[in-house]
Amino acid sequence: MWWWRAVRAWCGCRARFLMVLAANPCPCGRHTLHGSGCECPPSAIRKYQARLSGPLLDRVDLRVGVEPVQRADLLGRGGRGEPTAVVAGRVREARCAGGGAAGRHPVEHQQRCAGA
Repeated sequence: MWWWRAVRAWCGCRARFLMVLAANPCPCGRHTLHGSGCECPPSAIRKYQARLSGPLLDRVDLRVGVEPVQRADLLGRGGRGEPTAVVAGRVREARCAGGGAAGRHPVEHQQRCAGA
C-alpha cells in the first residue's frame, strides 16, 4: 500500500489482505429478488446504492449475487451444522490441493491465513 504524507513523500508498506464487502441492493433488501415485492422507490434505491463510493467499488474484483436462505433450509438438519472433524477434513484436503505452499513457507502461509 502506498500513500502520500504531509511531509510530501510517498510512504509504503507491504500488505496482503482480502477485502470482503456485503451490501443489500436497496433499503428493504428485496430489490433484485424475483417476486419479492420490493416497495422502495427508484430514488431511494439510487440514494442507498450511492453510499458505496466509486473509489471503493473500483477495488472490487468479483461481485456475487446471492439469494436469501429460507428458514426451513437453515433448520433442515435440526439447526445443527457439520461436525468439526468433517470441516477439518475438507480444510486438510484444500491445503493439500494448494500444492503444499504451507509446507514450503510455513511462516508466510501462517501470516496470510491468520484468522482462518
